Amino acid sequence: SFPREVREAAMLDGLGEWRTLFQCVLPNIWGATFATFVLALIQSWNEFLYALVLTSGDSQTVPVTIAGFLSFFGTNWARLTAAGVIGALPIVIFAIIVRKHMARGLSFGGVK
Repeated sequence: SFPREVREAAMLDGLGEWRTLFQCVLPNIWGATFATFVLALIQSWNEFLYALVLTSGDSQTVPVTIAGFLSFFGTNWARLTAAGVIGALPIVIFAIIVRKHMARGLSFGGVK
Protein backbone atom coordinates (compact mmCIF):
# COMPACT_ATOMS: atom_id res chain seq x y z
CA SER A 1 0.00 0.00 0.00
CA PHE A 2 1.11 3.50 -0.71
CA PRO A 3 0.70 6.12 2.04
CA ARG A 4 -2.13 8.52 1.35
CA GLU A 5 -0.22 11.33 3.07
CA VAL A 6 2.55 11.28 0.45
CA ARG A 7 0.02 11.50 -2.36
CA GLU A 8 -1.84 14.31 -0.62
CA ALA A 9 1.43 16.20 -0.04
CA ALA A 10 2.25 15.98 -3.75
CA MET A 11 -1.18 17.28 -4.67
CA LEU A 12 -0.84 20.06 -2.10
CA ASP A 13 2.43 21.08 -3.77
CA GLY A 14 0.51 21.65 -6.99
CA LEU A 15 0.78 18.38 -8.88
CA GLY A 16 -2.30 17.12 -10.66
CA GLU A 17 -3.60 13.55 -10.51
CA TRP A 18 -1.54 12.29 -13.45
CA ARG A 19 1.68 14.05 -12.48
CA THR A 20 1.27 12.72 -8.93
CA LEU A 21 0.91 9.23 -10.34
CA PHE A 22 3.90 9.43 -12.67
CA GLN A 23 6.27 11.56 -10.57
CA CYS A 24 5.45 10.42 -7.04
CA VAL A 25 3.57 7.14 -6.82
CA LEU A 26 5.08 5.02 -9.60
CA PRO A 27 8.75 5.71 -8.73
CA ASN A 28 8.05 4.71 -5.11
CA ILE A 29 6.23 1.48 -5.91
CA TRP A 30 8.54 0.41 -8.77
CA GLY A 31 10.70 -1.76 -6.51
CA ALA A 32 7.76 -3.59 -4.97
CA THR A 33 6.20 -4.10 -8.39
CA PHE A 34 9.45 -5.51 -9.75
CA ALA A 35 9.84 -7.84 -6.75
CA THR A 36 6.29 -9.10 -7.28
CA PHE A 37 7.05 -9.69 -10.96
CA VAL A 38 10.16 -11.72 -10.16
CA LEU A 39 8.39 -13.87 -7.57
CA ALA A 40 5.47 -14.49 -9.96
CA LEU A 41 7.90 -15.43 -12.74
CA ILE A 42 9.68 -17.96 -10.53
CA GLN A 43 6.35 -19.44 -9.39
CA SER A 44 5.02 -19.75 -12.94
CA TRP A 45 8.30 -21.28 -14.14
CA ASN A 46 8.01 -24.00 -11.52
CA GLU A 47 4.29 -24.65 -11.99
CA PHE A 48 3.70 -28.33 -12.67
CA LEU A 49 0.07 -29.23 -12.12
CA TYR A 50 -1.51 -26.67 -14.48
CA ALA A 51 1.04 -27.46 -17.17
CA LEU A 52 0.44 -31.20 -16.79
CA VAL A 53 -3.32 -30.83 -17.12
CA LEU A 54 -3.47 -28.11 -19.76
CA THR A 55 -0.68 -29.05 -22.19
CA SER A 56 -0.48 -31.78 -24.77
CA GLY A 57 2.46 -33.81 -26.04
CA ASP A 58 3.76 -31.22 -28.51
CA SER A 59 3.71 -28.23 -26.17
CA GLN A 60 4.95 -29.23 -22.74
CA THR A 61 6.77 -27.15 -20.19
CA VAL A 62 10.14 -28.14 -18.77
CA PRO A 63 8.85 -29.70 -15.50
CA VAL A 64 6.31 -31.86 -17.38
CA THR A 65 8.97 -33.00 -19.84
CA ILE A 66 11.33 -33.88 -16.99
CA ALA A 67 8.59 -35.89 -15.29
CA GLY A 68 8.22 -37.84 -18.55
CA PHE A 69 11.73 -39.26 -18.04
CA LEU A 70 10.43 -41.34 -15.13
CA SER A 71 8.89 -44.68 -16.05
CA PHE A 72 8.05 -48.09 -14.60
CA PHE A 73 10.80 -49.73 -16.64
CA GLY A 74 13.62 -47.59 -15.33
CA THR A 75 14.88 -44.08 -14.91
CA ASN A 76 17.49 -42.54 -17.13
CA TRP A 77 19.23 -40.51 -14.43
CA ALA A 78 21.68 -38.86 -16.81
CA ARG A 79 18.92 -37.39 -19.00
CA LEU A 80 16.83 -36.51 -15.95
CA THR A 81 19.66 -34.64 -14.25
CA ALA A 82 20.77 -32.86 -17.43
CA ALA A 83 17.22 -31.72 -18.18
CA GLY A 84 16.79 -30.51 -14.59
CA VAL A 85 19.96 -28.43 -14.72
CA ILE A 86 19.19 -26.99 -18.15
CA GLY A 87 15.60 -26.25 -17.09
CA ALA A 88 16.67 -24.45 -13.93
CA LEU A 89 19.55 -22.54 -15.51
CA PRO A 90 17.57 -19.63 -17.08
CA ILE A 91 15.76 -18.78 -13.85
CA VAL A 92 18.97 -19.03 -11.80
CA ILE A 93 20.77 -16.68 -14.20
CA PHE A 94 17.80 -14.29 -14.11
CA ALA A 95 17.76 -14.37 -10.29
CA ILE A 96 21.50 -13.60 -10.14
CA ILE A 97 21.07 -10.66 -12.51
CA VAL A 98 18.13 -9.09 -10.65
CA ARG A 99 19.10 -9.85 -7.05
CA LYS A 100 20.17 -6.26 -6.32
CA HIS A 101 16.88 -4.87 -7.61
CA MET A 102 14.97 -7.62 -5.82
CA ALA A 103 16.50 -6.74 -2.44
CA ARG A 104 15.79 -3.08 -3.05
CA GLY A 105 12.20 -3.77 -3.97
CA LEU A 106 11.56 -5.88 -0.91
CA SER A 107 13.17 -3.48 1.54
CA PHE A 108 12.21 0.01 0.30
CA GLY A 109 8.82 1.60 0.38
CA GLY A 110 7.02 4.83 0.95
CA VAL A 111 7.93 6.62 4.18
CA LYS A 112 5.12 7.93 6.32
